[in-house]
Amino acid sequence: SQQRKKIYATVADISAHTGYMPEEQKEVLKYRHMIMSGCEYFSLANCSMGRAREFINSIMDYALSEGVILNDFGINRTDDADRYLYQCIKYRKCAVCGRKGEIHHVDTIGMGNDRRQVDDSLYKKICLCRGHHTEAHSLGMPSFSDKYKVYGIIFK
Repeated sequence: SQQRKKIYATVADISAHTGYMPEEQKEVLKYRHMIMSGCEYFSLANCSMGRAREFINSIMDYALSEGVILNDFGINRTDDADRYLYQCIKYRKCAVCGRKGEIHHVDTIGMGNDRRQVDDSLYKKICLCRGHHTEAHSLGMPSFSDKYKVYGIIFK
C-alpha cells in the first residue's frame, strides 16, 4: 500500500505537468515502463512488490528526465534511494527539490587541486541546486544528509 501511495502521488504530479488526466497518465507511464523493461501488462492492484518497485524507478526516471517538480521530496517517493540519487546526477536535477542542479563533491577535491585534472570517478557526489548546494556547504554534509535524507554516491 505504501508503494501504491508513492506511485499515485507521483503520477498525479506528472499528470499536472503534462496535462493528461491521472488515469490516462498512469496508463501512458505503464506502457512506457513495459516498453523499456520488456515486462507484460500489469495491474497496480495485484502486482508484486518487485514490479511496483521497478515501476516507481521508471516513473521517477521519467519525472527527473522531464523536469517534473514533485509535491514532495523525490527521496520520499522512491523505494531505491541509490538509484534515485544516480538518476539525479544523470539528469542534473537536485536530489532534494528536483530543480536544475550541479554536482556537489561530498568527498572534497581539496584546496589547491585543479578540478579539471583530478580523477573524481571514485569520489562520492550528489546533485544539488544552487540553493541546496550552498546550504550543504553551510550546514556541513552530515547535518545536510540528516535533514534531507540524501547522501553522496559514487557515480560511474
